[in-house]
Amino acid sequence: MTAFGVFWGIFMLIIMLGAGNGLYNGAMNDFSRLASNSVFIWTQPTNIPYKGFPRGRRFYFNNDDIEILRAKIPEIEHIAPRNQLGGHRGVAMDQAFEAIKASSNPPNTQIVIRFRKMTAGP
Repeated sequence: MTAFGVFWGIFMLIIMLGAGNGLYNGAMNDFSRLASNSVFIWTQPTNIPYKGFPRGRRFYFNNDDIEILRAKIPEIEHIAPRNQLGGHRGVAMDQAFEAIKASSNPPNTQIVIRFRKMTAGP
Protein backbone atom coordinates (compact mmCIF):
# COMPACT_ATOMS: atom_id res chain seq x y z
CA MET A 1 0.00 0.00 0.00
CA THR A 2 2.85 2.42 0.76
CA ALA A 3 4.43 1.90 -2.67
CA PHE A 4 1.08 2.61 -4.30
CA GLY A 5 0.74 5.82 -2.23
CA VAL A 6 4.18 7.00 -3.33
CA PHE A 7 3.41 6.11 -6.94
CA TRP A 8 0.05 7.94 -6.77
CA GLY A 9 1.63 11.03 -5.23
CA ILE A 10 4.35 11.22 -7.89
CA PHE A 11 1.78 10.57 -10.63
CA MET A 12 -0.49 13.38 -9.36
CA LEU A 13 2.48 15.75 -9.03
CA ILE A 14 3.45 15.10 -12.66
CA ILE A 15 -0.16 15.60 -13.83
CA MET A 16 -0.55 18.85 -11.88
CA LEU A 17 2.79 20.25 -13.08
CA GLY A 18 1.89 19.37 -16.66
CA ALA A 19 -1.55 20.98 -16.36
CA GLY A 20 0.00 24.09 -14.81
CA ASN A 21 2.56 24.40 -17.60
CA GLY A 22 -0.14 23.87 -20.21
CA LEU A 23 -2.31 26.58 -18.66
CA TYR A 24 0.66 28.97 -18.49
CA ASN A 25 1.63 28.32 -22.12
CA GLY A 26 -1.97 28.76 -23.29
CA ALA A 27 -2.35 32.08 -21.46
CA MET A 28 0.99 33.36 -22.75
CA ASN A 29 -0.01 32.42 -26.29
CA ASP A 30 -3.35 34.22 -25.98
CA PHE A 31 -1.77 37.38 -24.57
CA SER A 32 1.25 37.38 -26.91
CA ARG A 33 -0.67 39.40 -29.51
CA LEU A 34 -1.39 42.27 -27.08
CA ALA A 35 0.84 45.15 -26.09
CA SER A 36 2.05 44.60 -22.53
CA ASN A 37 0.71 47.98 -21.38
CA SER A 38 -2.71 47.88 -23.05
CA VAL A 39 -6.10 48.35 -21.41
CA PHE A 40 -9.47 47.34 -22.84
CA ILE A 41 -12.71 48.97 -21.67
CA TRP A 42 -16.28 48.09 -22.62
CA THR A 43 -19.71 48.79 -21.23
CA GLN A 44 -22.40 46.49 -19.88
CA PRO A 45 -25.80 47.08 -18.27
CA THR A 46 -25.67 48.32 -14.69
CA ASN A 47 -26.33 45.81 -11.91
CA ILE A 48 -27.75 48.07 -9.24
CA PRO A 49 -29.86 51.25 -9.28
CA TYR A 50 -27.93 54.45 -8.65
CA LYS A 51 -29.31 57.86 -7.58
CA GLY A 52 -32.70 57.23 -9.14
CA PHE A 53 -31.39 55.56 -12.30
CA PRO A 54 -32.90 52.10 -12.87
CA ARG A 55 -31.07 48.79 -12.74
CA GLY A 56 -30.10 47.48 -16.19
CA ARG A 57 -29.57 50.88 -17.84
CA ARG A 58 -26.99 51.06 -20.62
CA PHE A 59 -24.49 53.67 -21.63
CA TYR A 60 -22.25 53.81 -24.67
CA PHE A 61 -18.92 55.30 -25.61
CA ASN A 62 -18.74 57.67 -28.56
CA ASN A 63 -15.95 59.40 -30.47
CA ASP A 64 -16.06 62.44 -28.17
CA ASP A 65 -14.80 60.19 -25.37
CA ILE A 66 -11.52 59.70 -27.27
CA GLU A 67 -10.64 63.38 -27.03
CA ILE A 68 -11.75 63.52 -23.39
CA LEU A 69 -9.42 60.60 -22.57
CA ARG A 70 -6.53 62.28 -24.42
CA ALA A 71 -7.11 65.53 -22.50
CA LYS A 72 -7.52 63.92 -19.07
CA ILE A 73 -4.74 61.29 -19.41
CA PRO A 74 -1.81 62.75 -21.39
CA GLU A 75 0.25 59.58 -20.86
CA ILE A 76 -1.93 57.70 -23.36
CA GLU A 77 0.09 57.08 -26.52
CA HIS A 78 -2.47 55.28 -28.68
CA ILE A 79 -6.23 54.99 -28.55
CA ALA A 80 -7.78 52.42 -30.84
CA PRO A 81 -11.57 52.38 -30.52
CA ARG A 82 -13.20 49.18 -31.70
CA ASN A 83 -16.79 48.61 -32.70
CA GLN A 84 -17.59 44.96 -32.10
CA LEU A 85 -20.74 42.93 -32.49
CA GLY A 86 -21.48 40.92 -29.37
CA GLY A 87 -20.83 37.19 -29.45
CA HIS A 88 -20.18 35.15 -32.55
CA ARG A 89 -22.11 35.67 -35.79
CA GLY A 90 -22.77 33.05 -38.40
CA VAL A 91 -21.38 33.69 -41.87
CA ALA A 92 -22.27 31.45 -44.80
CA MET A 93 -20.66 31.25 -48.24
CA ASP A 94 -21.54 28.57 -50.77
CA GLN A 95 -21.75 25.41 -48.64
CA ALA A 96 -19.43 26.63 -45.85
CA PHE A 97 -20.61 28.12 -42.56
CA GLU A 98 -18.37 29.73 -39.96
CA ALA A 99 -19.03 31.47 -36.62
CA ILE A 100 -16.89 34.60 -36.37
CA LYS A 101 -16.48 37.73 -34.28
CA ALA A 102 -17.10 40.83 -36.36
CA SER A 103 -15.41 44.11 -35.46
CA SER A 104 -14.30 47.32 -37.11
CA ASN A 105 -10.86 48.66 -36.23
CA PRO A 106 -9.02 51.89 -37.04
CA PRO A 107 -5.54 51.54 -38.61
CA ASN A 108 -3.66 52.23 -35.36
CA THR A 109 -5.18 49.10 -33.80
CA GLN A 110 -2.19 47.21 -35.25
CA ILE A 111 0.01 49.00 -32.70
CA VAL A 112 -2.03 47.59 -29.79
CA ILE A 113 -3.04 44.18 -31.22
CA ARG A 114 -1.02 42.11 -33.68
CA PHE A 115 -3.47 40.57 -36.11
CA ARG A 116 -2.92 37.10 -37.45
CA LYS A 117 -3.00 36.75 -41.21
CA MET A 118 -5.62 34.44 -42.57
CA THR A 119 -3.85 32.16 -45.02
CA ALA A 120 -6.71 29.85 -45.93
CA GLY A 121 -10.46 29.60 -45.55
CA PRO A 122 -12.37 26.86 -43.77
